[in-house]
Amino acid sequence: MTDKTTDDRWLEVLAGRAEPHDRATAQAAQARAYVAQQVTADLATPVDEQRTKRLLNLMQAQAEQRNRDQAVAAPAGTASSQLGALARLLT
Repeated sequence: MTDKTTDDRWLEVLAGRAEPHDRATAQAAQARAYVAQQVTADLATPVDEQRTKRLLNLMQAQAEQRNRDQAVAAPAGTASSQLGALARLLT
């Protein structure tokens, strides 16, 4: 079982609200620095609009395929098949 005060100090350093003062809290500071470095790198990377569009199209096609598969799997006239048909009409 870990000491709650040790956990609290570690979390405070991880959140950037306290300075590290021992080995455990130094680890939290290193973790915070690593995450900050990764976020900075991610934000510096330009967004590939074409890739984003392809991913969105793929996700939409997969959702439509799932809807078709569910419509085939549900017997005609059931509430779920009727709702699926309604949803397809509305989109």
